[in-house]
Amino acid sequence: EAHTTGHVPYYIKARLSALHADVFTSWRAGLGAYFLIGIFALSPVVAIGAITAGFLFVAYLAYAHPAYWTIYYLEALPVVAMLTVLGFALAMIWIRRSMQRGKASFESPLERSREQTPAACLVGVVLAITLVVASLPLVRSERELHARSTAARVFLWDVMDKLPTPRNLLFVRDDRKGPRNMVTNVPDPANARTLLAHDLGNEDVRLGRLMPDRTAYLIDLSAKTLIMLPPLTDSTTR
Repeated sequence: EAHTTGHVPYYIKARLSALHADVFTSWRAGLGAYFLIGIFALSPVVAIGAITAGFLFVAYLAYAHPAYWTIYYLEALPVVAMLTVLGFALAMIWIRRSMQRGKASFESPLERSREQTPAACLVGVVLAITLVVASLPLVRSERELHARSTAARVFLWDVMDKLPTPRNLLFVRDDRKGPRNMVTNVPDPANARTLLAHDLGNEDVRLGRLMPDRTAYLIDLSAKTLIMLPPLTDSTTR
């Protein structure tokens, strides 16, 4: 699908939905209401942050990336968190004032202040403990996901460091689901010890013939295997 201006409304909806799914998912779903309330409690400083986050989102509309690839908006997440906190504080102030109006005719101001201060502290402590405990399963799952996502790259780097030959051409076969972002090279490839390239089957021969001074290898990230390929000459086929 082409990335064109005619699809901008679709991109906006898809990316906002993906951000909502990432930020306000699982037990955090209820915090989305506080985020909306926080929009009405903006201070000038937070407003600048919110506007900057909006500019960041608009700027990336020109970039063709999948909607689920929300890493580009990481810088804006602290603003979302601050708005959510402001919304929660605003909601608690409203509840407190509502309770004060109900007790105003029965208690003196001194009695109300003495009762409200410990109660407010207790509510804050209980809420903080609840949020921490509820987030533990998510923290564990995120750590496991991070470990799985980085295992292939760590394996690749380890293999590259242990290659016995001085100049190498390493074809990377990556059958895993997700973005293909394992193949990266330095700005000066001519002097690089190891160059990475995507494994394209029989097409690998064409690149190998252009670099006869390099030893070719094939690494399979899913099977975690490494094969040294025969010298790639005009008569070589795979």
